[in-house]
Amino acid sequence: EANDLPVLYHMDANRYGDVMQAILNDFPRMRINFPHFGIGRKAFSKILDRYPNVYTDIAYMLPHMQKNPASYRDFIIHYPDRVCFGSDALLYQPEVVLEYIDLVRSLKLPYEIEDKVFSTNPRRFLGREPSTKCSA
Repeated sequence: EANDLPVLYHMDANRYGDVMQAILNDFPRMRINFPHFGIGRKAFSKILDRYPNVYTDIAYMLPHMQKNPASYRDFIIHYPDRVCFGSDALLYQPEVVLEYIDLVRSLKLPYEIEDKVFSTNPRRFLGREPSTKCSA
């Protein structure tokens, strides 16, 4: 927090929601990503509702999102400023990244929200506020 660095912390809100809250109470300005929709969207929603500095991503969620796309679409639309693109793809597996890109596009999110997932939110999480200027 003192160095304004983002943190990625794998943690399950169903099992460790109290620990998540303790961390966030101790470091209220730290940007933190609990990936994989915080493992449990219902429990994780309570964290997102209370802490504006928390992000999540869609990494490793491909099979789950394919089974229930409408539910995940609704979640992303409800938290449009908090969900980031991610894939958990390993080196030399670009096809996995393409599958995740196709997945997000298949959700038919409003353009503004899709842009946030792919670009604005990850930049904000990394401390790279999106520029309003175009570079030539």
